[in-house]
Amino acid sequence: MMLPENQIVLWIYSFIIWSAMYICIAFFIKIYTKSCTYLSDADKAHMAEGCISSVQGFVCGGAGIAAVIAARHDVMNAKHWFVLPYSTIGSAYFIYDLAAMYYSHCLQKDSKGLPWVKHTKLYFQRSLLMIMHHIILIFLLFPALVYYSNMGDFFTGCFYLTELSTPFVNMRVVLSKFGMKSSKMYIINGVLMTVMFALCRVIMFPFMYLTYLSQYSKGISYLQALSRVPWHCHIGSSLVLAPQIYWLFLMLRGVFAVFFLQPKYVAKYD
Repeated sequence: MMLPENQIVLWIYSFIIWSAMYICIAFFIKIYTKSCTYLSDADKAHMAEGCISSVQGFVCGGAGIAAVIAARHDVMNAKHWFVLPYSTIGSAYFIYDLAAMYYSHCLQKDSKGLPWVKHTKLYFQRSLLMIMHHIILIFLLFPALVYYSNMGDFFTGCFYLTELSTPFVNMRVVLSKFGMKSSKMYIINGVLMTVMFALCRVIMFPFMYLTYLSQYSKGISYLQALSRVPWHCHIGSSLVLAPQIYWLFLMLRGVFAVFFLQPKYVAKYD
């Protein structure tokens, strides 16, 4: 267990590192895309934001893999040392990302010149879902999983695994900004994104439950074993899973359009 003062220091260092990485990558993108007149400053900032998001996805996913492997033998009790530190690193990332999102919003053409109040109101209108997503993760999900849950780190690791699909989502945005929607790279990335999303954000839930049942349903029925799991865990999992299924449906529809529909119909589903 980390001491509170160590967590504060880790959070500060993490926030500085995320911010410094963003500044460096944004500078590199600005130099590299100097001749790309079709890219706005907002596009470039959004690409830099996506690059940092991809790094966070790999780090979070790596932490999830390590926790799942280390705790799979006893899902209800086994712990992994990196789960708690990463919750601090991750919360620093999401605070940084809120600031990066706001900066990208400031660079939008229709945001320039507005009074601060209208400027901020427009930011919340455009990004409300993402803002709520970040706030819930920072103040609810991370604390609930790490500090107030009596379950093993296997389950926390499973939730960390959901971020492994993020780099592919961000790559899709970057390729789109460069006008590469018709390229093979865009199509391959789209397929990989869909597969990783299905594995890490949808199939992960039955995997999590089946692993639990394989260890804690001996001598009793599956229903009895499931009834021993706190009800709020089932509700929380359902609330997280529901939008993932919807987004996976949209991705599958896009993949279907690319491979089976005529090109003029693809843009409608992409």
